[in-house]
Amino acid sequence: MPLLPVRHMPLPVRPIALLGILLAACRSSGGGTVETTEAGRIRTAPAALPARETAPALEAPTTGDTVEYAVLMAGRTAGRLRQWPDSGGTVTTSYAYNDRGRGPSLTQTLKVDKAGLPVGMQLRGVNYLKVSVREMVQIAGPLLTWRNEAAAGRTAPGTGYYLPIETVPTDVATLAKALLLTRTKTIAL
Repeated sequence: MPLLPVRHMPLPVRPIALLGILLAACRSSGGGTVETTEAGRIRTAPAALPARETAPALEAPTTGDTVEYAVLMAGRTAGRLRQWPDSGGTVTTSYAYNDRGRGPSLTQTLKVDKAGLPVGMQLRGVNYLKVSVREMVQIAGPLLTWRNEAAAGRTAPGTGYYLPIETVPTDVATLAKALLLTRTKTIAL
């Protein structure tokens, strides 16, 4: 189920994420669709949206840096992923789709440090089965703390990457960017 760009607006690096096996971060020149082929290769095609919309639009501001993608299922728009930054360096991602009454509806705010590691994150909403989701990462004094439905913990900042249990497609793109910033191309999760 590929995500199709609906509107292209300038961002320094635009994450493009595909659901399924392939999740990748890449720079887009705009005006195209990214999808996978049977062999797992990425190809681009002209942007076009199906005429029928089956999921409600997500509420989010439209700024000059807003990026929006359509989630397609069986050739029809089933939802949206919208992402926009604020002036403080936090990126908000709103992601929802409807799959026969199921599907996530998540909002994530994420702030990363210079190394691309999360130093602040709030994830709220419901997962695919409509179970409530609440995950967070924050700096508390000298420690980085996290909490989700399964665990809580703390560590020194800069020692690893927190990947949420309930991810939005852009989480893997953010992880890929952090990996590219490391000398060894490895990060503790």
